Amino acid sequence: MAVRRLAAMRVTGLRRREGRVHYPMRCVTSPTFRFCRAAGPIALIALSGCAGGVATIGPPRMPKVAPGAPVPAEPKVTASEVLATASARVAQDDFAGAADALGALPAAERVGVARELAESAAARDPWRAGRLAVAMPEGDPQAAAAEVVVRAMLARDPDATVRWALAATDPAAGFAVRRAVAEQFVQGDATAALERFTAVPISPERDSLLALAAAAWVRHDRTTALAWGRALPAGETRALAISSMGFEIAQTAPERAVEVAETLPEGHDRWQLFSAIGQTWVARDPEAAWSWARGFPEGEARTAAVAGIETGLGGAGLRNPALAAGLAGGGARRVAVGGTVAGAGGAGAPAPGLAREDALRRQFEEMLRRSPRLAADWLTSLPSPDRSDEMLARLTREWFATDPGAARKWLQLNVPSRAQREFLLQGVRP
Repeated sequence: MAVRRLAAMRVTGLRRREGRVHYPMRCVTSPTFRFCRAAGPIALIALSGCAGGVATIGPPRMPKVAPGAPVPAEPKVTASEVLATASARVAQDDFAGAADALGALPAAERVGVARELAESAAARDPWRAGRLAVAMPEGDPQAAAAEVVVRAMLARDPDATVRWALAATDPAAGFAVRRAVAEQFVQGDATAALERFTAVPISPERDSLLALAAAAWVRHDRTTALAWGRALPAGETRALAISSMGFEIAQTAPERAVEVAETLPEGHDRWQLFSAIGQTWVARDPEAAWSWARGFPEGEARTAAVAGIETGLGGAGLRNPALAAGLAGGGARRVAVGGTVAGAGGAGAPAPGLAREDALRRQFEEMLRRSPRLAADWLTSLPSPDRSDEMLARLTREWFATDPGAARKWLQLNVPSRAQREFLLQGVRP
């Protein structure tokens, strides 16, 4: 007679077939027990079989518990057990199941397991491992897996790696894999990499890849990257590259981003960059920021610069519809900043004004629901004036609850004002 083991599982739904109950579940196997999970209420059952993610069982049996006795704690699963289970699912091409297995671990342990799982898969077949990376949980686990997989792909076929990155259409997975491709390419021959990307037919995915690569390059070698961007012929590709570099520089050296912005034609791209410069600069040197903004004559340039400064100081910024309308000049065109494509259904797509603010808030809620890391990447891709204090505060609270180290590092890099960082951290301190 087969040994029947007790297992704890979360029931999402029941199906009856031939008088028996079928519980959809996720299984994590250890040497000593079989532990099955799925989202929903907990029930203790006796397993009689588990195949294909569905266990066929008899009626649930509750263990006999003496009155007043403590309820048995749910068994804990170790990282090595989850890795073994996920590896077995990868071997069966069940990439979604492998990703689901990581859910049994605390958030802090998922990244390491995701990286180790991707390394093992990529050593055998990088392209198959790419399917695993796309299926990984959004945020840090997916970013770690994508980095490992892209490195292995590039060692075999750089052209195929670019095609794979451009084919990723899921917003979260696409951003993760294109960012990994951009970072890896610019660490080699950055000039050749950017020329390769500019030769790709224009699409939202191509613009995202080019913007991410331009931003990564200017972080590593500002002088060479800017020289390359300025030498491009006038047009959308040049504006895209210069804008992305300018926004990247504005995060750490706003005064140096001014001359980058002035190489852009007058219009929406330049005004958005002026606004980002104003917001960052006022946190570092208010007197210099105001002096720069007031040096413009009345018009859109001055309006954009002052908008950024006011936002940096906690003012209305782009929440003023009239001010937002003033920033709309220059026509609607596809622009990518930080890998997010505007005018093509991406985060930058909403029109300026109150409708834009509402759309951005909804998009932020959706990103945060998926993962704090994804919301952070999305916020970084926005012009500084579009990052509201409310968004930053919510992101800080929720990210610190799962990964305080990553959250603190992100704040250091993206919130230059020490006073503002301290204010945000007050919301997470006990």
